[in-house]
Order: sequence, then structure tokens, then C-alpha cells
Amino acid sequence: MGRVKSWVMDMEDDVWELDREQWIEKHGISNVDIYDRVEKEKNSELNFVAMEQAFYRFLKGEKR
Repeated sequence: MGRVKSWVMDMEDDVWELDREQWIEKHGISNVDIYDRVEKEKNSELNFVAMEQAFYRFLKGEKR
């Protein structure tokens, strides 16, 4: 794997562990577009999981 690809993947992984300010401190404001993109994808994924869990509860007849 190339150095740049590895570097970008490291930045993307850090989105899951750091808040925006910490991430900018570590990777710089000039790369914040990477943070924003991955954060949006992360939120979409988490929303999907929540909807999926609610659907399964509905199918089981659970009330919440």
C-alpha cells in the first residue's frame, strides 16, 4: 500500500476515535474535508443500524 493511501486511511480511522477539534489538532485544518466526509458516512451508518434494530423490535412485537 502506498504511503499516501495509508496516511489517508489513518486519518479516516481517527474520525471514529476523535472529535472534530482533536482530529484537526492531529491532522490539520487543511484536511478537515476528510473528517467531514467520514463523519457524514459514520452518522449515516449509525442511523441505519438504529433503524434496522427498531425494525427487528417491531417484527418481534416489542414496544419501545
